[in-house]
Amino acid sequence: MRAELSYETKSCQDNRMDIAVGIQENKNQHSGDLPKGLIRMITHIKTLRYSEIIAYFQSKCDDRLKEIAEQDRIREALLREAKAKEEEELRKKHEEERLQEEERAKEIEKLKEEARIREETRIKEMERLKEEARERQTLEEQKEAEKKEAEDDQEAKTRKISEAMQTRISAQHGINILSKIRQENDTTSEELIDDMLITYLDRCASDQVRSFIKYITFDKRIDLLLDLINKQYPYNKEIDMKDGAKLYKFVSNNE
Repeated sequence: MRAELSYETKSCQDNRMDIAVGIQENKNQHSGDLPKGLIRMITHIKTLRYSEIIAYFQSKCDDRLKEIAEQDRIREALLREAKAKEEEELRKKHEEERLQEEERAKEIEKLKEEARIREETRIKEMERLKEEARERQTLEEQKEAEKKEAEDDQEAKTRKISEAMQTRISAQHGINILSKIRQENDTTSEELIDDMLITYLDRCASDQVRSFIKYITFDKRIDLLLDLINKQYPYNKEIDMKDGAKLYKFVSNNE
């Protein structure tokens, strides 16, 4: 620091300020040292001023440090806010992606369920059509069987055969005889059973039937024959049975 002391007074030889400071009469020279009291006062004033300046700069530094700290705090707050915003946006993005994925999964499940329902509906429709076809076939078979029974009945009434072959038995009687043969496992009637199977399977060639039934056991052949007889005479088993004379003749010869 540099101190400068200046004053203005009326120019006179007995000016007390000039005398105290040591100014010569011509007012342009200094005669010697300043008074010690004045020096101490100037030094004290310089010290106070120095303290004021140091305090001023210290306060400025503190204000600046506070400003920097506040700026750092604001910057960190902005960074935290930006980071939180970024994390929130990322979370929202992930949430939207998760929701979209769930929507896609639900849509896929919905499509699968619709496809399953369509497939079940198609299968049910096919089963219904098959059932209707089976019913129509059964009805046609019944009509065919009734027609065939009527034709057989008419043929049995009108055909002329020799006295030796005029023996007649009903379908129920024939079923009873065949059931007894099966129960006794009378294999001597195997040839008769094969011939009767060929007769009742009249829609198939006889050589094909023989090549087929030779692989069937004896009891299964009788079961097959009984099933064919029951189908051919489903309603009235008291009419004459086809090949009944052969069956009755076989039984009569074995008694």
